[in-house]
Amino acid sequence: MRKIRSLAALFFGLFFLGATASAFAGSAANPDTSALPFLRVQGDKIVTESGQTVLLRGFQGFGFYPLSKEMYLKAVWDRGADPYSFDKYAVDLRRYILTDFDVQEIKSTKANAVRLWFNLHEIQKEPFRYSQVSLDLLEDTVNHFGRNGIYVILVLGGTGQNDYPDSAIYTERGLSLWDKSNGLWEQTIALWGTLAERFKDNPAIAGFDIINEPQSPTKEALHDYYEDAIQAIRQHDRKHILFLSVAEKNEHTYQLGGHYDDPNIAATFHYYFPHDFTLEPDKPGMSYPGYYNFCPPDTARSACSKQYWTRETLEQIFKTALALEELKGKPIFIGEFGADARRDSQGGLQWIADVTAIMNANHLHYTMHNYKHRFFQGYWIMKPETKREMARILSGLADGTLTYEDISEEQKEALSTEKGHSRREGIKELLISAFGAGSGEDSGGQNPTHPRRDRLRRFWKKIQGH
Repeated sequence: MRKIRSLAALFFGLFFLGATASAFAGSAANPDTSALPFLRVQGDKIVTESGQTVLLRGFQGFGFYPLSKEMYLKAVWDRGADPYSFDKYAVDLRRYILTDFDVQEIKSTKANAVRLWFNLHEIQKEPFRYSQVSLDLLEDTVNHFGRNGIYVILVLGGTGQNDYPDSAIYTERGLSLWDKSNGLWEQTIALWGTLAERFKDNPAIAGFDIINEPQSPTKEALHDYYEDAIQAIRQHDRKHILFLSVAEKNEHTYQLGGHYDDPNIAATFHYYFPHDFTLEPDKPGMSYPGYYNFCPPDTARSACSKQYWTRETLEQIFKTALALEELKGKPIFIGEFGADARRDSQGGLQWIADVTAIMNANHLHYTMHNYKHRFFQGYWIMKPETKREMARILSGLADGTLTYEDISEEQKEALSTEKGHSRREGIKELLISAFGAGSGEDSGGQNPTHPRRDRLRRFWKKIQGH
């Protein structure tokens, strides 16, 4: 009975995930994604097999396995729970988290790509042993997006590669991806090889984002990890694009770790500047445009000065990043960017409009953070009554009065976007205009007389009450 209750807690742990999980109907054995052409790198562009340029635009933060990482690993590591036993709960729960409604909503914004997370433990249940149920669940998620004309960029989530919360379950136990003695390096590399073999002929995959926000101890370590991943993937898959992230917190020194003899590589980084405005919505007295510290690259913190941030400031940071030697000549994918909806009265939507206009003008690929999220209010926002109901259920699980079998269909349905969330005001109109610029419907913000740009200008006047 104790194990059942711990499994039940895993279900509601998904409300505290950084990424949501996918819930689709469909068969992994029948992908039917032939309408999507394979993508590849050509110079600094991403193109189809016939050479047509494609700009990837959409949302990031989706997952495929709807169970909390922290609760899952604590159950397995600390209580000896059978890791394979969780799969049936994931299969059941996926029916509620991301539905056909969500896919159609994503398409209605003119998005053509999503950044889909996976974690080592979700697929690897024992060292180098993988769950077929999990692999089928992942493939089903990929194929459902693909059937609807949406490319998937697969990204490996927190596995001890940085000091952020997504990796905390590892780092708090002294487990680092960069320490080869604990097996994480070898296991993640082997998993990439397995996924490459699985998806080598699937055009719904735009590419593989090797590791999220890596904080390697040295530039050499980052290079070695990428080299190992490239080798493992290319043993099976020569087609898909490989997205290499800049070294988190060492973007200007480590960059991508060095040179790689592979013609099908794109670079990726994330954009949340200024951090206190975009990611810390509870900090008072902040607005955009507004005054924030500005720290030039490769300078001591004492060199930071308070400056008035405008679109020109945001643009200058992009120019600095795009000028990095190891990013030149490659397609650039901004895997994450966004300002929390709680900043909208202080210019949050204006920040998003300015950043997307800058990215469009530079012909960048990007996915916005986030479609729906535990804390961050990106596109959908969880309703207060849903949070209250989940708190009540969590209390029942904690005191042992509820088990997984006690949870009703109605309670599970509260996880759905339709029942449990409301759309951020103004965000859809903004993104339709921004994403549309990636489909040839706009000039990327460079033509001031373009009809779509005029509609966006009128929209902003309405939002701002002018």
